[in-house]
Amino acid sequence: MDNLIIPTEFSKESLQTVDMAIHMANVMGADITMVYVQKKRENAHPTKMDEELEYARKRFDEIVEEYKGKMNKPDGLKYAIKKGVVYQEVNKVAWDLENPIILTPTHGASGFDPLFLGDNAYKIVSYATGPVITIRHGEIHPNIKTIVMPMDKSRETVEKIPATIAFAKKFNAKVHIVSISSHHLSEIKDKMNTLTEKVMKQFTDEGIEYECEFLIGNNLANMTIDYAKEVDADIICIMSEQKKSESDILGVYAHYIMKNSPIPVLVVPSDKK
Repeated sequence: MDNLIIPTEFSKESLQTVDMAIHMANVMGADITMVYVQKKRENAHPTKMDEELEYARKRFDEIVEEYKGKMNKPDGLKYAIKKGVVYQEVNKVAWDLENPIILTPTHGASGFDPLFLGDNAYKIVSYATGPVITIRHGEIHPNIKTIVMPMDKSRETVEKIPATIAFAKKFNAKVHIVSISSHHLSEIKDKMNTLTEKVMKQFTDEGIEYECEFLIGNNLANMTIDYAKEVDADIICIMSEQKKSESDILGVYAHYIMKNSPIPVLVVPSDKK
């Protein structure tokens, strides 16, 4: 977790993300890179394109001047201006940096492109090979003290554990291990209880405070969000539910939580991507 990347189009939501990123960067000792992507447009007038780039450079310089004093690392706040497809260019920036985490609002608007964020936020997650934190309507939680980690019966569910452990240790946070299921079958309960016991041992060995809960219901995503709100969670850690055969489309559970959770969501990509 050495580098935080923030896609921005200078909306209020994306600038609020900078505040959360600065707090995280100061705790983790990380650098921050803000990214603006100029989309390719057919028949666009060269002057208009140049004006857009100049505006982006000017805004970035203003933001760096305003926020750099809040950074523990004097030169830790940087920016990059790219041209191309938003979600691809943002991820390319991440790939060139060591141990990156992308922080992206799920909504935003600017004078140049009202859809810069929104759909692009979900595509950024789908395309990412590392963790992504999504933030809805600027709902930032700078002090990460409570983490909700839902666990299901899938084999991939354990892949979020290392990221959860890393965050919990960095921020000295408590983790709520939440087993979720839509079935009352004793066989499934036994399987999930066995998994939970293994996770509890991992957390105990790592010195992480935790609490366990088992939830059963028809809407797993809503159950997760409701529980996170109930315990006043600062972040929810989930899997992206992506596989190569799924053409980089987010799973229903992940997409619903990213779209509807008022709490930031840490999305961990599956190793099967």
